[in-house]
Amino acid sequence: MDFPYFSIIVLIGGLVGLGVGAELTINCSIKTAWRFGLSPFLIGLTLVSIGTSIPEMAVGIAGGIDRLEGIETSGIVVGNYVGSVLNVMTIILGICGLFGTLVVSKKTTKRIGSALMASLLLFFIIILDYKITILEGFVLIITYIGFTSYLIYHEKKLESLEIPVLEDKIRGFKVCKMEDPAHLDIILLIVGIIVIGLGADAVIMAGIELATFMSVEQSAIGLIFVGFGTGIPELIVSARALSKGDVSISVGNLLGSSITDILLATGMGAMIAGFIIDKKTLLVNTPITIAMTLLALIFLMTGEKLDRKESLLLIIAYIFIAVFVFLI
Repeated sequence: MDFPYFSIIVLIGGLVGLGVGAELTINCSIKTAWRFGLSPFLIGLTLVSIGTSIPEMAVGIAGGIDRLEGIETSGIVVGNYVGSVLNVMTIILGICGLFGTLVVSKKTTKRIGSALMASLLLFFIIILDYKITILEGFVLIITYIGFTSYLIYHEKKLESLEIPVLEDKIRGFKVCKMEDPAHLDIILLIVGIIVIGLGADAVIMAGIELATFMSVEQSAIGLIFVGFGTGIPELIVSARALSKGDVSISVGNLLGSSITDILLATGMGAMIAGFIIDKKTLLVNTPITIAMTLLALIFLMTGEKLDRKESLLLIIAYIFIAVFVFLI
């Protein structure tokens, strides 16, 4: 079998499409929210957090539809969900930490970190029978809605604490001028959704071909390549904030996006056709992701910051895990 150069090009193109589509979609959504007078808190909590997880949701939905058509995509899709969290909590968080010490309050880490760990444990419990059913997908979505509703209910209490973070998250996107006509937002929103759909399908098909060529489980491709690629929006938002000197805002964004990935994105894909879980995902990939997430949270809790040494350790751990996953 010849080396799949074309599949690699398609994979890269699909990931770029997911990033561009997500950018267009969330930009237009933010502008629309501002037009209707929504608070920065709600915009950041809902539109931005969900927006950075659009690629994961798109891959899940496309994968679910492919499964209905008889194409097995479970490994790529579920591997992507787990990989998104792993990548965010290791290499992406580590890259952000290398730009400067990330400072975050212990209260924020406890609140959002506890929700993230609970989400991962719920996911692990659900996949113990080697599958995610349509009903379990529904449970994941309801859990996400419950978590978000809780934060919205406590908006007045939390707003004073979170406004700087959420405003910086919004500024992480290149929002068009408000003077632009509203119909342009609608056109760009439609274009963004189309690009996302095409990108998601390209990523899945190319991922399957690469897994076949390399004789590895789909979950390995999903965990490393697709998982990192769909984490690009989170990295973009944090990198833009860091370039403005706002080194302290990235943590809340990354933790919140991870919760969205493992609950909402997983649930949306599973509700279409359900997914099958392979042994590597259950026994290796998910436990490693939970362990690395816990380690990252411990780093953040220690001294209420993530310094450069800890960031470098997270990056090295990611590289080691990536090699380990492909070798076993």
